Amino acid sequence: MVVRPGQHVSADGRVYHPYLANWARAWDRSTISDFLAILRDVFGKEPPVIAKPPQYGEYRPPQWTSQPTPPPVPPPPGALRRAVQLGPAQSPRQAPEPPPKPPKPGEEPTNAGMQGDAQRYLAD
Repeated sequence: MVVRPGQHVSADGRVYHPYLANWARAWDRSTISDFLAILRDVFGKEPPVIAKPPQYGEYRPPQWTSQPTPPPVPPPPGALRRAVQLGPAQSPRQAPEPPPKPPKPGEEPTNAGMQGDAQRYLAD
């Protein structure tokens, strides 16, 4: 890092500000915390130091040319909420098939709503 001379900093790194210059005259109203708050604002707009430029023949570590892969973008809150409610086996695009209606009292159950192994089991 190198000192950057400017309006409030000299080339040798000394800080100048009217608040500091009038400190002795206004000693009863001057506080270090007020002065530091002023310097924070001033140096935020005009930083007092900069990165030291490399000298000829000075070693510079190689710069990475490729960017690391950013993390995946999370789903929007609504889609995330639906995915959690549906579970991993169901997708938000396919609504689950409702179960068959139960038989009315006095009727025999039908095989219309059963699939696969359940139909074979009843057929045996």
